Amino acid sequence: MKALIGVVVLAAAGVGGFFAYKHFVGGGVSPSVGAVVSAEHTVMVGGMGHLDELAAQMLDTLKGLPAEVQGPMAPALDPAQRTEKVGFDPATAAGWASIGVDPKAGFAFVIDGRLVVGREPVPVLLAKIDDRDKLLAAIEKWVGEKPTVASADGVETLTAKGETVLFGKKGDWTAVLLTEDRRHAEAKGAFAAFLADSGAPLAGAGTWKDAFADGKGAVEAFGYIGVAPLAGFLGTLKAPAEVVGAVPYYAERFPAMGVSMTRDGGMTARITATEEGLAVLQQVLRPKKAPPTFSRYLPAKGWGGLRLSVNLAEIFEGVAALVPPTAPPQVKAQLGMAKTMMGAVVGIEWSDISAAFSGHVVLAANVGSLWQMERNPAAVKWLVLVAAGDGSAGDTLVGSLVEKAGQMGAGPKFEQAEVAGAKGWKAAAGPMTVVAVRDDDVWLVGPENVVTMALATKQGDNLKDKADVLDDDAVVYGIWADLGPMLEAAKKQDPQVAAIVESGALKGLNDDPTVSGGWRLDGDGLLATSESALQGTAAMMGVMAAIAIPAFLKYIKRSKTSEASMNVRKMYDGAVAYYYEERTGPDGSIQPQAFPPSAPLTPAYDRCAKGADKFAPASKTWDLPGWQALNFVIDDPHYYRYEFISSGTGRGAMFTARAIGDLDCDGVYSTFERVGVIDDEGNVQGGAGLYTNMELE
Repeated sequence: MKALIGVVVLAAAGVGGFFAYKHFVGGGVSPSVGAVVSAEHTVMVGGMGHLDELAAQMLDTLKGLPAEVQGPMAPALDPAQRTEKVGFDPATAAGWASIGVDPKAGFAFVIDGRLVVGREPVPVLLAKIDDRDKLLAAIEKWVGEKPTVASADGVETLTAKGETVLFGKKGDWTAVLLTEDRRHAEAKGAFAAFLADSGAPLAGAGTWKDAFADGKGAVEAFGYIGVAPLAGFLGTLKAPAEVVGAVPYYAERFPAMGVSMTRDGGMTARITATEEGLAVLQQVLRPKKAPPTFSRYLPAKGWGGLRLSVNLAEIFEGVAALVPPTAPPQVKAQLGMAKTMMGAVVGIEWSDISAAFSGHVVLAANVGSLWQMERNPAAVKWLVLVAAGDGSAGDTLVGSLVEKAGQMGAGPKFEQAEVAGAKGWKAAAGPMTVVAVRDDDVWLVGPENVVTMALATKQGDNLKDKADVLDDDAVVYGIWADLGPMLEAAKKQDPQVAAIVESGALKGLNDDPTVSGGWRLDGDGLLATSESALQGTAAMMGVMAAIAIPAFLKYIKRSKTSEASMNVRKMYDGAVAYYYEERTGPDGSIQPQAFPPSAPLTPAYDRCAKGADKFAPASKTWDLPGWQALNFVIDDPHYYRYEFISSGTGRGAMFTARAIGDLDCDGVYSTFERVGVIDDEGNVQGGAGLYTNMELE
């Protein structure tokens, strides 16, 4: 019976992973599922829809990847093979209809505070079943036995092959309890209450509406966390009392969190805040002064980075306001001490820092130059932009810091400098000269040549449509990048990477490698920027995949080579033990010391020629005298063939223990071998250790 749950969960997980990779098309599951779940008890709910279209898009992505990356997933590209494997074609609406499931509605997962068994939450799967008879027929085909359905106390039980699943109707959805058979008795009562609950639905709650208020278009997938129900839920889970006690405090300030993705590729994430919560966020994240025009210093092409904003003037008070009353009193006391101790430890008062700098910072770098960081750090082009508060206060503070550094006698020696009319300080730092100069309301810190370029070429529209990430007063965290140079560097790094980058899987990224996104503080809480945020996430994950997949394939190959090195060592140890072992002939005479007799390349056949992934274990394969003398046998499936060659007796006698393999069956073989030889004193010497050639082939 776990076949039903398995198919459902695997399909949902596959689609969920796909969300992180590519944009969506089509409509589907929307937060309207909130109409059938409880406002009082729902801790978490998420869903996704149009499973047929998403599966088809996932297969299109797979089809665009190189064959070696497709790997064991390649058969899924054939409709007949995936239908045979899964029992239906998940890439078509007809396939889902054949098992009675509505792919447009998709699935939703719910964590209800009442459903806890053994201090573990029990999730519920919601799906829309259009035809129960078709689903039962599909289950019979999957498990090889006709299932039986019984009903008692408002809960239905489906049984097959000695396993059971609890399910029931929840509005126009079918709910399935996702837990093991042994926990059914304990969970059944709570599940019945979940099914019968006629209390206020989550869809009518303000927290639910607020969490998705900023979404645009038909929602394709969503996730929601209700903070208020967490207290009772965590109490049931036996969480620490101080944690449970803190939840109501946070629920009054940040009632819910939600994320939604739409059919047109947009993404919205929201942390809702009440007036109290908003006041705290402003104390922590909203500087008193608006940001300067950071974008004027940065080129539109080839650069990337992030912007951060904090309210330096009130951040300690804001963080203290986030500490719940249930926390130990010393926590707030320590925050207060940290602020006052700054002057005693560093010699600079926090009030001086908050006056000198407004709290907006941008960390930027030339993306292409980052690839030179390991080989030539001085070649990396980077720039830090710090928004000034009161100009003269900043000059005084930086001058004081430079003076203190000089008095300590440690680090680089600073001296006054002027760069393109901006005054400040500079110091030699290894092969580069780093400067910190103030240009009106911005401090620029970086290599002198980069700062010079930024000051000489500043203009107001460098980043154009990405400029709001850097310049908008509402942004508290922003990220942007032109990934073009990174893609080009990645393609040069490895031909396999180039194949992935140029494949259809990353077509959108190739068309427009610029990305941006971030979080904004508005009148309702924190809001993640929509379309560009998703595009940025998808693009960056695409780049990481382009770089990581080949590296992962190499790692997999390298992990397989451990078989060869381990068995060559085993052969070597067996040969040494055999040499030192005393042996007698048929007449009782002592035999001269020698290594075991040679053993031919074993197994005798090439697995690649037979289309086999591994050599099948067979004890008779290792019955030859040489292998028996080495006490060498392989009982598990393996990738490599092994050979042992020995010659001579006494001084000068030698042997070679060897493994030969072709992991990717491309006709190029790898070799692992170790040599042993008898020295003038009659002892075995192991040469220089393990020799390898083309080890990843």
